[in-house]
Amino acid sequence: MKPGDVIYVKEGPSIVGRGIVTGRYKFDAAGPIVVSGGTDAYHHQRRVAWCDFQSVRAKLGKQQVMTLVKLEPADVEAVEPRA
Repeated sequence: MKPGDVIYVKEGPSIVGRGIVTGRYKFDAAGPIVVSGGTDAYHHQRRVAWCDFQSVRAKLGKQQVMTLVKLEPADVEAVEPRA
Protein backbone atom coordinates (compact mmCIF):
# COMPACT_ATOMS: atom_id res chain seq x y z
CA MET A 1 0.00 0.00 0.00
CA LYS A 2 1.31 3.45 -0.90
CA PRO A 3 0.05 7.04 -1.25
CA GLY A 4 -2.36 7.27 -4.18
CA ASP A 5 -3.71 3.72 -3.79
CA VAL A 6 -7.50 3.31 -3.54
CA ILE A 7 -8.70 1.23 -0.58
CA TYR A 8 -12.10 -0.20 0.34
CA VAL A 9 -13.44 -1.00 3.80
CA LYS A 10 -15.35 -4.23 4.32
CA GLU A 11 -17.86 -4.84 7.10
CA GLY A 12 -19.36 -8.31 7.03
CA PRO A 13 -20.66 -9.00 3.52
CA SER A 14 -20.64 -5.33 2.49
CA ILE A 15 -18.11 -2.81 1.22
CA VAL A 16 -18.88 0.25 3.35
CA GLY A 17 -16.14 2.74 2.52
CA ARG A 18 -13.72 3.95 -0.14
CA GLY A 19 -10.61 6.07 0.42
CA ILE A 20 -7.35 7.17 -1.13
CA VAL A 21 -4.14 6.58 0.82
CA THR A 22 -2.47 9.98 1.39
CA GLY A 23 0.33 9.12 3.79
CA ARG A 24 3.05 6.62 4.55
CA TYR A 25 2.77 3.89 7.16
CA LYS A 26 3.55 4.80 10.77
CA PHE A 27 3.43 3.04 14.12
CA ASP A 28 2.12 5.40 16.80
CA ALA A 29 2.64 3.91 20.27
CA ALA A 30 1.66 7.13 22.04
CA GLY A 31 -1.43 8.08 20.03
CA PRO A 32 -3.35 5.06 18.83
CA ILE A 33 -6.65 5.46 17.02
CA VAL A 34 -9.50 4.33 19.28
CA VAL A 35 -12.93 3.81 17.72
CA SER A 36 -15.92 4.61 19.93
CA GLY A 37 -17.45 1.32 21.04
CA GLY A 38 -14.48 -0.63 19.68
CA THR A 39 -12.35 -3.08 21.57
CA ASP A 40 -8.93 -2.40 20.03
CA ALA A 41 -6.54 0.52 19.79
CA TYR A 42 -4.95 0.90 16.36
CA HIS A 43 -1.24 1.71 16.50
CA HIS A 44 -0.54 0.81 12.84
CA GLN A 45 -1.73 3.80 10.82
CA ARG A 46 -1.90 5.51 7.42
CA ARG A 47 -3.58 8.76 6.46
CA VAL A 48 -6.57 8.25 4.16
CA ALA A 49 -8.82 10.75 2.36
CA TRP A 50 -12.28 9.18 2.66
CA CYS A 51 -14.69 9.55 -0.26
CA ASP A 52 -18.48 9.62 -0.39
CA PHE A 53 -19.45 6.00 -0.96
CA GLN A 54 -22.74 4.08 -1.13
CA SER A 55 -22.48 0.75 0.72
CA VAL A 56 -22.71 -2.30 -1.55
CA ARG A 57 -22.89 -6.04 -0.87
CA ALA A 58 -20.15 -7.85 -2.77
CA LYS A 59 -18.02 -10.95 -2.39
CA LEU A 60 -14.52 -9.89 -3.42
CA GLY A 61 -11.30 -11.78 -3.85
CA LYS A 62 -10.81 -15.45 -3.19
CA GLN A 63 -10.49 -15.45 0.61
CA GLN A 64 -13.09 -13.63 2.68
CA VAL A 65 -11.11 -14.00 5.93
CA MET A 66 -8.07 -11.92 4.95
CA THR A 67 -7.71 -8.40 6.32
CA LEU A 68 -5.85 -6.99 3.32
CA VAL A 69 -6.24 -8.25 -0.23
CA LYS A 70 -5.37 -6.74 -3.60
CA LEU A 71 -8.50 -6.45 -5.75
CA GLU A 72 -8.64 -7.49 -9.37
CA PRO A 73 -10.31 -5.18 -11.94
CA ALA A 74 -13.48 -7.34 -11.88
CA ASP A 75 -13.66 -6.87 -8.08
CA VAL A 76 -13.45 -3.09 -8.43
CA GLU A 77 -16.19 -3.14 -11.10
CA ALA A 78 -18.43 -5.00 -8.63
CA VAL A 79 -18.00 -2.21 -6.06
CA GLU A 80 -17.82 1.03 -8.05
CA PRO A 81 -21.04 2.66 -9.28
CA ARG A 82 -21.70 2.45 -12.99
CA ALA A 83 -21.41 5.75 -14.89
